[in-house]
Amino acid sequence: MEDTQTIIHRDLQFYNGAGLSLDLIVNTLESLSYEMWSLSKEELVSGGVLANQ
Repeated sequence: MEDTQTIIHRDLQFYNGAGLSLDLIVNTLESLSYEMWSLSKEELVSGGVLANQ
């Protein structure tokens, strides 16, 4: 069984490799599973999720 640090490191590498910013990845991983959380369009664009068109 993998430890939490290994899982987080693997997730960081995967999402960063997909072009997402480290800030966005860390904010996502820090959010609690029971909280509702959504990003603004500006955050999605600056985080590399959406293209600014």
